[in-house]
Amino acid sequence: MADKTILGGGGPVEVTGPLTTQGTGTHSGENTYSNAVDVTHSTQSTSKTSGALKVAGGVGISKQVFIGEKLHCEVGQELTGSFIMSGSAQFTGSIGSSSINVSGSLYSIHVPAISCTGSMTFTSGSISTHVLVPIHGVGSALAPITHTAGGNLIINTLNVINVSAGAHQTFNMPAAAACTAGDTVVVKYVGDVPNTYFHKYDTDAASFDPASFVFRASPINADTTAGQAYLFVTPPNGSSHDVFTVTGSTNGGCGSRSQFNFVYTGTTWRLWDGIIHPGGSGNNGASGSFGTT
Repeated sequence: MADKTILGGGGPVEVTGPLTTQGTGTHSGENTYSNAVDVTHSTQSTSKTSGALKVAGGVGISKQVFIGEKLHCEVGQELTGSFIMSGSAQFTGSIGSSSINVSGSLYSIHVPAISCTGSMTFTSGSISTHVLVPIHGVGSALAPITHTAGGNLIINTLNVINVSAGAHQTFNMPAAAACTAGDTVVVKYVGDVPNTYFHKYDTDAASFDPASFVFRASPINADTTAGQAYLFVTPPNGSSHDVFTVTGSTNGGCGSRSQFNFVYTGTTWRLWDGIIHPGGSGNNGASGSFGTT
């Protein structure tokens, strides 16, 4: 038989039974299938040019699509209708849609967690501007944990710090290997850090995220009617500042009501919202810093 056989002389070819082909085939015209088409090859797709089925152009699908594993999109996604999820989704950028209905969990690197059984509408901007914290002890959120000494902080829950001992303490952020982008750690003080002693927050990453920001109370003005101002703590450098430190001081330092909200970005812990209230009368102001030790 010749290397190539031409059927039909350019006209249609009808096959009424099963057709089995071997090797590589090329079709230069359109093909219409009136029944289901099964692609049994199981090659995994790792890019837009790999996998069992590769399409160089666009794909138009008029009915539902079910995907058994992950969906990867290299550029933005546009939704003109409703977006309904029954499981979990993770976003590292902005989301824009006329309606989002979530019955599972929706995560963004700026949004620690959202639990919603109704509809959510974002009319402008990025979802990253809406920072929400889980209600601790409700649903899947863990109940608050009280720490009376340094140790490991618990992920996705409220960590209450109530240390009365006059000793330095170190609190370890959850290991990066055990975290997913959007995970949170919330720290809240219910007592003052003892005078001259420090509390350190340590991460196994090279640094806390440089977009971290913390407010600290300044010393109270001699004219108490002026009130108390709050200043920014210098943010971490993003390369080597893997420790955040607060220190106790008489009528200052880090006191009760101080709170630190951490979120995991996928590579680093970001202290995206923190405030250091001074202890005692607060006359001496509050203090905190990022560094290497």
